[in-house]
Amino acid sequence: MAHEHNAIEHIADQQGQWVIFERVFGGLSVPLIYVPDAFGPGIPFRITKFMILEVVAALLVIAVFVPLARRIKGGALPKGPFWNFFESLLTFIRDEVAKPNLRDDADKYVPWLWTFFMFILFCNLLGMIPLLGSPTSSIFVTLGLAVFSLGLFHIGAIMKFGVWGYIKAMWPHIEIMPYPLAKPGSGHGHGHDDHGHGHDDHGHGHDHSHHASDAPAEPVTGLWWKMPLWVFSFVFAQLICGMVFAIEFVGTFIKSGVLALRLMVNMAAGHIILASILLFITISGEAMVAWYLWGTITAISVVGVTMLSLLELLVAFLQAFVFTFLTALFLGMQLNPSH
Repeated sequence: MAHEHNAIEHIADQQGQWVIFERVFGGLSVPLIYVPDAFGPGIPFRITKFMILEVVAALLVIAVFVPLARRIKGGALPKGPFWNFFESLLTFIRDEVAKPNLRDDADKYVPWLWTFFMFILFCNLLGMIPLLGSPTSSIFVTLGLAVFSLGLFHIGAIMKFGVWGYIKAMWPHIEIMPYPLAKPGSGHGHGHDDHGHGHDDHGHGHDHSHHASDAPAEPVTGLWWKMPLWVFSFVFAQLICGMVFAIEFVGTFIKSGVLALRLMVNMAAGHIILASILLFITISGEAMVAWYLWGTITAISVVGVTMLSLLELLVAFLQAFVFTFLTALFLGMQLNPSH
């Protein structure tokens, strides 16, 4: 009987048919487009349940914010709890997420962060409606969102620094040993006395008649061993820089993968728990337990699902915020390198 009551199947994406009622009304389902081998052998064309729900979420974002933007553009102030609620969400993302992480680049990228937040939020909230589902409980959906974040990390930095400047920003500077043939006063740690100002000897404070750069270079002693050692240290330092650069570059892909996995796991886990609790009612009913025992299980399950649904509502907002915040944080690290 366990294979007939799989909680994961109740929250998973569906293709071919969108099953709404499985055991009532004779089984009710909505056919979905599925064309096998449409793009070649083994490459079908399909429209799944989550694809439809993603379109619904996008249309909801448009339906809410296009009228709000038109009101603001026309000079009218948003009034009422509905408009003020969504305006406060956008203000929070701009002031508490974008500006602290992106600094001077906040205004340029805040529309991206708004779009991420609202789209993920509506996808999460669709999972709270019975018979629908949360697209963000699918790794394919969250990976798609993470790919957009990954592109934003690299393209945003390249637009700001250029390709070469972006590579230089990620390439650290390590100097193990100074160049042996460097002239005195060329920026290799020489003090102020090397410039020979001689305030007391010449009777005035700015006599530059004896520059160190004009004086003949002193012979470098021990060059026979210093130069090979410098070459070795330079090559070794560049190897370390290359490793750090590779770690930094691969790290952007890891960060995007973490974004996708974190969102999917948190959304899927909550819905699996809710579906599992509700399945207790069906399992106990099919086991033909006593009516009072079945009623007790049903009451406890309904109360438990109701309380957990309130928590899941909070998780829907929280996970949309976490994804947006981490995207802004990682993007800010690319736009403001600390090397």
